[in-house]
Amino acid sequence: MADTFTDNFNLTKPEAGKVSWDTDYAALADLIDSRFMMAGKNAIINGACQVAQRPAPNISGSYQYGKVDRIAAKADGTPTAGTISQSETTLLGSSGYASHLSGVSTGAGGAMYWRYRIESRDVQRFISQAGIFSAKVYHNVGSAQNFTITINKANAKDDFSAVTLISASGNLSVEDATETAIEFAVADLASCGNGIEIIVKCDCGAVTTKDFYLADLQFEKGNVATELEPRPIALEFAMCQRYYQQYGEGSNEMLGTSAVHSATTAFVIIPFQTTMRTTPTVTYDSTLSNYLVRISGSSQTPTSLNNDVITPRTMSINIGITGGTVGDCCFMYSPPADGISGLIKLSAEL
Repeated sequence: MADTFTDNFNLTKPEAGKVSWDTDYAALADLIDSRFMMAGKNAIINGACQVAQRPAPNISGSYQYGKVDRIAAKADGTPTAGTISQSETTLLGSSGYASHLSGVSTGAGGAMYWRYRIESRDVQRFISQAGIFSAKVYHNVGSAQNFTITINKANAKDDFSAVTLISASGNLSVEDATETAIEFAVADLASCGNGIEIIVKCDCGAVTTKDFYLADLQFEKGNVATELEPRPIALEFAMCQRYYQQYGEGSNEMLGTSAVHSATTAFVIIPFQTTMRTTPTVTYDSTLSNYLVRISGSSQTPTSLNNDVITPRTMSINIGITGGTVGDCCFMYSPPADGISGLIKLSAEL
């Protein structure tokens, strides 16, 4: 047992018999290791698939993050239809939510993939330890399908552009229209401290408007899968925002406030809701009319939007305006009510 209790609090284990709780020391240290130091035994954030900030994108042959936060997906076989969505379903999972590859059609060589990455800071306790990944899956292809689980490690800290295989499972057969628990244990995760990547694959072949579900993702120490450990939704949401945040989901949603800098320039400051993993990449809507700037009692469409200063905690936007008066207060807001247009997207994903 790694002595996380003494290591982190600079304490010395008491001698036997000196204090009444000595016989429970191991249990206490394990409890602190799994519950306090890591906010739970499960190293996967949003394993219950409840947090879903993004719109559901169309599935493609390249990994992209879908509606369920922290889970990326793709399809082989040149997909022609389907989305990376979220399902509220009683088909599987303890929470009733799942990452849903919905209505997918592919050609020959079709296969579905889900990918999850764990950053370096959260895998230190797994170095040279046994670890096990577990999840629940479901599909409606019409016959039993083989699923596999692959566990890789990043070659550089939090950089998954190159990875090395740790281990891969054999085929895990999943019957049609049947909730199935799958798992894969690795006896020694070795030098995985740069980060861990987990890939779940369904080797389905060509399909037409079929559905694939993944739920109850958990990665924990040891070689025995345990029941999914739930987190309060408020905590789960904040943990997801370390990697992705977006602003402007509702009609007339405030984006940020500041002041006019010149007749043609204003700056708006947006403090982030959670400190992000690293300085995020910012994406604006391509249609400027999906944003409005309010200055001196009237609104106008910005003529341009450019990043000014960005940190993991806040950002300022250089906004092109007309007829500004230096020092006037201004604020930026998103007028569309569709929850998709007028977004400011911040990504610090791995």
